[in-house]
Amino acid sequence: MSEKQALKDRYSPEFIARAEERRTRMNLHSIRVGQKTGPEIQRVLDLLYQAHQSHYFGYFESTATLCGVLLEQCLFTLLTEAVSLRGSITVRLRGQTVVISNMEDLRTVSLYQMTGSAIYYAIIPADMKDLAVELRLIRNQLMHFGFPVLRDAGTVFEAEVPTNPHDGLGSNLIVSIPAQDARDHCLTGEDNEIWSWYILTRTRDLMSAIFRARVTRLPPIKLKPDDPSAEGLPGSK
Repeated sequence: MSEKQALKDRYSPEFIARAEERRTRMNLHSIRVGQKTGPEIQRVLDLLYQAHQSHYFGYFESTATLCGVLLEQCLFTLLTEAVSLRGSITVRLRGQTVVISNMEDLRTVSLYQMTGSAIYYAIIPADMKDLAVELRLIRNQLMHFGFPVLRDAGTVFEAEVPTNPHDGLGSNLIVSIPAQDARDHCLTGEDNEIWSWYILTRTRDLMSAIFRARVTRLPPIKLKPDDPSAEGLPGSK
């Protein structure tokens, strides 16, 4: 049984139509991550696929939660490769610089610490630093309190997100979401859907940036059209 047929058997035609409408509104391009060299990369792709499906089906908080896991998995994967290439990397841990020389040690590192190291080693480009910090702070807010409250400020929707004292951003970060873009790409206009769309698309933007060097270093292998490995969903590769 195909995936599409299984969905039709499980959900109503109206539900499927709304999911298809959300997918159409997103109109996303595929993301390139380079060669699939191990389970960590496949995990990244699986999480991205799940985040897309969750948004299309209207499970908005699940989408945002998956994007937080996806961000962490992306940084973990690229920092693991950095350890392999360099022999070791350093992270700031409880005010001290700690040397990480294997995957097991990296598993003990928090998202805050991985983000800092990824910025230091230019895995996160300088022009993406603010976005990476913003996504991390939104993820922390979501984990403990749910979505931040949005307020309509005319051309943007705004929300205040508590910061980490070490970020040097004051007590709150103001997140601004373009209002017209949100209305164009979201089906309901509800806050949860706006947040889901914003977090998913901005996580994709960050992914594209941080995997760019890897795609150059390990370009994807072109597969024959009849190779099952060549299959995938538009916007979720």
